[in-house]
Amino acid sequence: MARFSYEQQLTSTADAPACQAAVVAELHTLAARIESTNGEIRARMGSQLRVRLLGGFLAPRSVYPLAVTVRVRDQGGQRIITVEVAEAFGFGTILGVEGRYRSHCEDVLQRLSQGIAARLPAAGAQVTGDR
Repeated sequence: MARFSYEQQLTSTADAPACQAAVVAELHTLAARIESTNGEIRARMGSQLRVRLLGGFLAPRSVYPLAVTVRVRDQGGQRIITVEVAEAFGFGTILGVEGRYRSHCEDVLQRLSQGIAARLPAAGAQVTGDR
């Protein structure tokens, strides 16, 4: 279970396959490892090993382990895209780096949401919710 996570919603008039394709393409752009695309898209970012070897203070934020979950659902003539980014450090403590970790989660969420919105048709995506 994650200690913290951040969530944002986007709406789009694009069809569900186009929304899913935009999500997958943007995750690849961010160097995420996609684990599942059945129903919801799940991906991982960062490296447990590198953070544990270098320590949270020395490791760059880009290697902090994150879990990304994206859900696309229909609502009337629109699709609601829910993007969630959570820490995935696992066991152990993140004292001393929690602020950096939270900031990294928020940054990834913003980049991912903006990238998905940019990939959808012009009539499409706009951010409707925040964390």
